[in-house]
Parts: sequence; structure tokens; C-alpha cells
Amino acid sequence: MIPSCVHPFLWQKLRQKWNSDAFVQTDCCSSITEAVNAHHYYSNISDAVVGFLRAGVQASYGPDDAIDEALLALAQQDETIAAELKSAIRRTFLTRFRLGEFDTHSSANPYRGPWDASALDGPAHRRLARLAAAQSNILLRN
Repeated sequence: MIPSCVHPFLWQKLRQKWNSDAFVQTDCCSSITEAVNAHHYYSNISDAVVGFLRAGVQASYGPDDAIDEALLALAQQDETIAAELKSAIRRTFLTRFRLGEFDTHSSANPYRGPWDASALDGPAHRRLARLAAAQSNILLRN
């Protein structure tokens, strides 16, 4: 049983058949550690970090010091892993550029401040959250 995040079929479809350079993130905050502890696919965190990195995963959310420490140690010890990490970081920044995050001069930039803190969690935000939740229910049903 191969964890989905590192399954070759997924990556062949995404990168080769669809020619996608999409940003890829794990499906849960413990995917890497679960590949070791629950799936027993990797024998330790260092092997799992390398496996996920080489598979093409660019982000694993959630705080996990063991993953951070393993990744930093591996990048310092192995130039190939350091180069693979740089490639993943480049794809991450490409995604952020495409989203307009660094286009600070554009008034259309949704990340540009200053923000009105009093509007946060206000009626407009709650309407948008309800709309997103309602639309996602349709996606789940279909």
C-alpha cells in the first residue's frame, strides 16, 4: 500500500500526462509522519521526507519539528536533496507569484494592505463563508 501523496500514478498523471506544474500539498497535517508510523511505508522520518520531496510534494502543513529538522539536516548533508528542495521552493514561489501575492503596486491585489480589522469576521465575510460552504456541499454530493 503506497500512500497517495507519493503514489507514482498520481505524479505521472499530474506532471507527465497533464503537464502540470501545480502546487502540491499533503492531504493532512500528519501525512509524512503517518507514512512512517501508520502505513509503515518508510522506516523513519528522514526517508519519508526524501520520499515526499522526490515525489513532488511541496508543502506539508501543520507544526512538526521532526520533519523540519530532518529536511534541514538532509539538505545540509546532501547536495542533491538541497537542489530538489530548491526546486520545490521555486514551484511554491511560482504559485505565490501567480496568485499576485507579491504584486504590491496593484490595487487588484487581494493581499495588499492595509486591512480594516473591524471588517474581519463581519457580515460580508460570514456571507461569503456560508456561500463557500453551500457550494462545497454540492461538490461533495456530486
